[in-house]
Amino acid sequence: GGPDAGTSDLGAPRPEFRVLFDAAHKNSVGNADWVLDGRSPDPVPTHPISESQWSGGISAWGVGLHRSRRYEVRQLGAGTALTFGGGGSGDLRGFDAFVSDEPEAPFTTAEQAALMQFVEGGGGLFLVADHAGAQRCTTCIEAWRVINGFLVTGAAAGAFGIACDGNTIGRTGLTGSSSDVPVTMHF
Repeated sequence: GGPDAGTSDLGAPRPEFRVLFDAAHKNSVGNADWVLDGRSPDPVPTHPISESQWSGGISAWGVGLHRSRRYEVRQLGAGTALTFGGGGSGDLRGFDAFVSDEPEAPFTTAEQAALMQFVEGGGGLFLVADHAGAQRCTTCIEAWRVINGFLVTGAAAGAFGIACDGNTIGRTGLTGSSSDVPVTMHF
C-alpha cells in the first residue's frame, strides 16, 4: 500500500490544519502590511526556515504556524474572491480557518455568504480590526468598519453577538463599552 493518511508522499507528517490568510482586501496598503508575504498569492519560499524569508508584516505568524508542522499556510492573492465550493485558490472549502488582518476593502455580498457557509460548516474565522483613524489610503475603509459590514449589517448580522467600534469589542453595539464577559461560540 501507499503512505498512510497521516503522511505525505515523502513520509513527512501532513499538516492537521489548512489556514488561508487574506491579502485580497487591501490588507497591505499605505503604511499597513498585514499579509504574510508581498509576493502573492502564496508566500515564497513555500517552506521558510525564518520569518525574514517572507516579506509581510505578519510573516512571523505564518512562519510560526508552518514551522510547527501542524499547519499548511496559504495566502489569498489580490484580485481573488472568497467562495465556498466555487473552486480555485479562494475556495474556503479547502481550508480549516480564514484569517483577515485589517481588511480595508469590504467583503462582497457573495464573499460574506461564503464566509457564513464556511463558519456554519465548522470553519474558523479570525478577523483583526484596527482603531478609529487608521484608514491607510483615500479609497480604503477602516478595518473595523469593514468587519462591521460583515458582523453587524452584512451576512453575519447578529450571528456572533459582537461588533467593533474602533476602540473596543462590545456586546451591545457600537457604544464603546467593552465586553467583560468572554465571547462565546455561536456555531
